[in-house]
Order: sequence, then C-alpha cells, then structure tokens
Amino acid sequence: MKTIQLNIVVMVALFALVTSCVKDDDYGVPPTVTEFSEPDLDGIVVEVSEVVNELLQAQDNPSIPYDDFEEKVNFEFEGTQEDPVQYMTGYVVSSDLAGNFFEELIIQDLPENPTVGIRVLVDQNPLWSNFEFGRKVYVNLQGLSAGVSNGVIALGVEGAGPFLEQIPGGLADGEFTPGLEEAILRSPVVEEIVPLDLMVSEFADNKTNLFIRINNVQFNRFDVLGDDPLTFAGEPTDEFDGERIVESCDDAMTTILATSTFAKFKSATLPSGSGSISGVLTKNFFGDEFNLAMTSITDLNFDSDERCDPIEIVLADPTNCDDTDIAGSVLFAEDFESLGNLNDLTADGWTIGSVVASSVSYTLGSFDNNFYAQITGFNSDDTNIDSWLITPALNLNNTSEDELNLDIQANFDNGEILTILVSTNFSGNIAEADWSLLEDANIPQGPSGTFGDFEAVGPINLSCIDGDSVHIAFRYQGSDPSATTRYHIDNVEVSGN
Repeated sequence: MKTIQLNIVVMVALFALVTSCVKDDDYGVPPTVTEFSEPDLDGIVVEVSEVVNELLQAQDNPSIPYDDFEEKVNFEFEGTQEDPVQYMTGYVVSSDLAGNFFEELIIQDLPENPTVGIRVLVDQNPLWSNFEFGRKVYVNLQGLSAGVSNGVIALGVEGAGPFLEQIPGGLADGEFTPGLEEAILRSPVVEEIVPLDLMVSEFADNKTNLFIRINNVQFNRFDVLGDDPLTFAGEPTDEFDGERIVESCDDAMTTILATSTFAKFKSATLPSGSGSISGVLTKNFFGDEFNLAMTSITDLNFDSDERCDPIEIVLADPTNCDDTDIAGSVLFAEDFESLGNLNDLTADGWTIGSVVASSVSYTLGSFDNNFYAQITGFNSDDTNIDSWLITPALNLNNTSEDELNLDIQANFDNGEILTILVSTNFSGNIAEADWSLLEDANIPQGPSGTFGDFEAVGPINLSCIDGDSVHIAFRYQGSDPSATTRYHIDNVEVSGN
C-alpha cells in the first residue's frame, strides 16, 4: 500500500511529553568514557547512499519532492548467508545536548564534503552522551523501514498505521523490532565535522540531513534592529519552534532558522550583525519549507557589524505637469518584441536592478504572440522586494511638450505596488539619483484571482521636465505573500513637440 511517511506519531509524543522530557538534569555530566573497540558486526557494511537509493528506486518518479514519496522500503534481513544483515555506517551531525534536537539522530555519510544524510527516529532522550556530534555509528537495518518524515528521508520502525515510528529505546522484544542497543552501534571513532558550504539558492531535497554552513547572512532588520530585538525562540508567540528569517547578502535569498522552544539558548537575543550559521538542513513540520537547525549557539558566528539592508530611496517632490493632451512625434518607444530575454534591453541602455537582497526581478513575458516586461513576487518567499526597470536616457531639452503613454496589465491583484518615477540625474546607481513620483500615472487595478486586461495608462504629461538625461523608472515594491500583484508592462512610448 502506498503511504506518505510523515512522522506525526513522533510530534504527538513530543507535544505530550515536553514538560517532562527536557529538564536541566537531562544534560548532566556524562558517564566516564572507557576505551572500546570497533563493534563485531555479523553482516556487511553499506553506505547511507545505498539506503537512500533503495528508497528512491521504490518511487514511481524519484525526482518528485521527498514529501510526495508514496513508497517505503522495509529492511527485514534474516541474517542468513543469502541475505546477510546490513549495517549502515555514517557520522552523527546532530546533538540534543542544547535541547534543539529531540529523539532523533541525523547521520551523514562523510565528516567532510558529505553527499547524503538520513534522519533516524529514536524513542530515547538524551542521546548526546552516547551518540555525540561526530561519532561514527553503525545502524543495523534489520527490522527497520526507510521512508519520509516531515519532508526528509528517515529510518524508523514500521507501525500499525501509515507512518514511521521510533526505534524503541534500550532492548526490545520481537524478531523484527530491534531496540536502540541492538539497532545503533558505536564506533570509537569521533571525527571533526566540517560544514558543507551552501548558498541558500542551492538548498534542495537531496541536501537535507547534511550539516551545512551558510555564509554572509544576517537576520531580518525588523527582528534585530531597534529597542526590542527578538530572541531565538523566547517570544510569547513562539510555540514549539521559533522561526527567524535569515537573509543572504550573496544570493538575495531568505531561509528560516528554526529553534526549539526547549533549546537552552532560546532566550538569547538575535545578533544584529552578519556572518555564518552552521546547522542541519531540514524542513518544517509540514515538510514544505527548508529550515536550518543549529546544534548549539556556537554554530552561529556573526563576526561582523556590517549589514546589507535595503537602501532607502528618498523621493523628491512629486511631479505633476499640466494635464494637457499632446499629440507629438515619437521620441522613444519599446514594445518588447523580438527579444531573446529582457536582459537584451541593457545593450540599449535599459537598467534592470534592485536596491534590496531579493530574488524578484523583471523578466520577459509573453502570451498569444505578444511580449512584455513582467514582474511578480509570488512564491518568492522574499520579505522585502524593491525591483526597478529603468528606461535609457531621454533627451527632453529639444521639445517643450512631452508625454508618456504605456499599457499595463494587473493580475492576481494583491495591492497596488507599482509606481512610475522620473529622474534627471540617474547615472547607474539607483540610490544616488533623485527620483520624483509621477503623480498622474494611474496604475490599473486587476482581479485578485486571475489575469486582468491590458489598460492604457496616460497620457502622462512630462512637459515640465527638462534635461538631456531623463530616465523613467517602473518600481515594484512588495513582499511575499502580503503584496505580490503581477504586472505586465508594454508599449512604453514618449512623444513630444
């Protein structure tokens, strides 16, 4: 029977037991560690990748997101010569010492440059004293099942229902129900784990369950600047996890740092600078969003006071020339036809840019053989969007009566977030120029649930604007999901007498 492996059983147990499972004395002084040898294994050793590949091969389409997997793999090896017991080997990259992981071990294949990882569900807490960070382990696959738990590949015990259950703590009865002491064996080897450097834009399903590091990142300015900065997970509104927005200064992407409300560092204040964060790449409870989870607060290294916050654009006084209909000669026109992509416009002097770290940019759109400039912040996960499309320099010194006309289509309207501005001193740096809002540019409104129609905008009188380097800008400001209207811009034309 096809099933989706979501570890709901584990989460229910967590919610019911949180008041008794995480106490200060749970993390006392570990017992004295004595030397021991490699375990005597009565089977063959396989890599984490072999376990994951078996699960991938069981899917009708292994390229789909992990949380859509509909098959699982059961490991029920008898220990005979024909089917020897298999032990999966790898290195522990999680730790419940600081309380940010609970009844789980994250195991990856290599201590440096890892390629694959897996989450092991265990009904025991704490685990750190025996399975500390960097410890090499062997997981007896007999009686275990591989599936998907909360959007990541996991190992556990097949239960009566459709979900993976935890490996019982200690020894357990039953031929195919191994306990923790039978299922996970320790090697005396403890390796230094070197984080895998990733960009936020490189996050993918096959990178989950790896210990990674994201560099040159910061927390959202609204969370850390001001008189009342947020903690990691100590706010009254935080339930189970505190989720904090982390912004990349390199690839203009954002992700979430998830911290348990039972973490020992939950009440520490978020730092206001920038630096790197290491942790396990995982997903949220629903398996639909990437999260980063630190093993301790020392995984955060913010060694710089510098930030890459959005540049504030201070607008000059709005411009509103006399409302006069002018029928002049065409001075400039762009219909976006015959372009390979919108970047082809830059050769003609157009500027496509942003003043914030954002993945949202103008692109070339088309429908029914009509091409246009297109922009939307929908599904970007960006909390701050400020993207610009700017015309080449226009010489309005030789005309006394000028006007702007264009067509705009507003789609899936979620608020008017497009404005049209003008500058006479723009030279490539958006923030250093003086911009004035064209007040009589009436941006059309569209339907909230579908596409609208192109509507004529203009004529917008430009007669009071002089200069041999006049630029007109289409500024898109918003955030996902609160303001994500999709705009199409076409047939931009400036005429004058």
